Amino acid sequence: MTKIAIMILTALFVYSSAATANEITLKTSIVVEGQYITLGDFFGISDEKGLKPIAHSPRPGRTATFNAVWLYRIARSNKINWRPISRNTQVIVERASQEIYPDEIEDALISSLRKKGITGEFELAYSGRLRKLHVASDQSATVGIEYLNYSSHTGRFTASLAAPVNNPSAQRLRITGRVHKLTTIPVINKRLHRGRVIDGHNIEWLKVRVSTLRKDVVVNEE
Repeated sequence: MTKIAIMILTALFVYSSAATANEITLKTSIVVEGQYITLGDFFGISDEKGLKPIAHSPRPGRTATFNAVWLYRIARSNKINWRPISRNTQVIVERASQEIYPDEIEDALISSLRKKGITGEFELAYSGRLRKLHVASDQSATVGIEYLNYSSHTGRFTASLAAPVNNPSAQRLRITGRVHKLTTIPVINKRLHRGRVIDGHNIEWLKVRVSTLRKDVVVNEE
């Protein structure tokens, strides 16, 4: 082999090794915490270019899908040596989140309703299913009532919730329902024969909605 041929083969080997070293690998499943998705999130770039934001993150707890066409356009516009292996190439991005559960939301509602003057025991019935909320992992997992309208005549209420509290980017949820006042009534705790005297051992107390009581229902032990 001539000296020139050896030099050409050596150059090709060096070029091939450099191309392999600079090859970019796409991440197909990503979990992000911030408000934006960066080039580094998609392509694993760790230098300054990788910090460049290129898309908004999905809402907390949600996912977003980016297809091959979009990804290739972003790679080309940012001079990244990557191209999709097929049209089916895609990246699924999930926003990391904290969960606020329905019982926490109900506690906030009850507290606000008591400030409206509701006393005693009561329970809430909602027009729809009360669902949990997702808050970004870099925010406080708090929920507050921004607006509450309550009618003491009908028991109906309308509320607007925000999570996190006092945050311009907070998620907002509108809830409607009804307040049901509760009371306890004495009931027999086992079957008794006619003529048997009822005493305290035969009674237990049952919590019921005031609106369901008939006029002939016994409401006290005496």
